[in-house]
Amino acid sequence: MKYRIKQIHCRPWTLNGLSLKLIESHYENNYGGAMRRLNAITEQLASLDFANTPGHVLNGLKREELVAKFARKYAELKAVIADMSKSEEERYAARLALQRLPRNAYPSRLRNR
Repeated sequence: MKYRIKQIHCRPWTLNGLSLKLIESHYENNYGGAMRRLNAITEQLASLDFANTPGHVLNGLKREELVAKFARKYAELKAVIADMSKSEEERYAARLALQRLPRNAYPSRLRNR
C-alpha cells in the first residue's frame, strides 16, 4: 500500500507572521518525509520472507512502521500540550488523545529497543 501526502488542512495564507513558502516547505519536508519513510518501510516489509526472517527484525520493522504512521499525529498533540496559550481543557484533551495512541507508536520505543 502506497501512502500519499494529503493536502494541508488549513489555509496557510491566513496565518500571520509565517510565510506561505515556509509553511509549505515545513509541511512537505516533515510530513512528506514521514510518508516517504513509511512507504520505504512498507516496501521493505513486503519484500521480506516472513518464514525465514528472524522475529526481532520483523518486530523492529513493524514498530518503525507504527512510529512513521503516527508521527504527524504525535507531533501535533505534543505541540498542543506544550502550547501554553491553549486552554487547560484543550491541553488535557490532547494528553488524553496522546495516551490513546498505540504504545509502540512512540519514537522512544523505537529508539530504546
